[in-house]
Amino acid sequence: MIRQAAQILPPTPRVNWIEADVRDHSSPIPYPLIVSSSSLHWIEPLSATLSDVTALAVPGSFFVASIMLRNTLHELHHARRQVAPRKEPAALLPDFDQVLQCLESLQWRIVTAREELLVENYPSADGLLRTLHDQGVTGETGSHTRFPLNRGELNRLRHYYDAHYRHSGGGVTATYQVGLIKALKL
Repeated sequence: MIRQAAQILPPTPRVNWIEADVRDHSSPIPYPLIVSSSSLHWIEPLSATLSDVTALAVPGSFFVASIMLRNTLHELHHARRQVAPRKEPAALLPDFDQVLQCLESLQWRIVTAREELLVENYPSADGLLRTLHDQGVTGETGSHTRFPLNRGELNRLRHYYDAHYRHSGGGVTATYQVGLIKALKL
């Protein structure tokens, strides 16, 4: 993402691109702008993560983020509950109100906030699962469970998903609930 943004934005001494884990990153100079795209929701607990973001800001700083929310991939979670009801994920993505309340408690004023539901089409459940795996989603907290699906359960999940979440053009759908936030540090 940094490479793509750096290609779009003309070089300027006012912008420094930093790839870091917010939990471990510190800076002697606060940031006037902190941007996060689809990553903070994986770091638990969310309140501590947002506190770490806040430590990098000063009054007048902006925080702009997209964050995946609770109903992301609800089809996949439903299919998983059907084929392996005792193997629930160990963690859930946050609710939008939870994110906004946390930011406000950390002295951020919400400038804009909106939710979007995005529906994506995939050729099959297998195509969806491969895409998620290639993106690294399957190794993150939100998909971890104390008891991973075994091969038979995974095959049943694929069949269930293919049968219940087909779209009219063929293939399957998956829904992403995304929160878009712009906040000002008070």
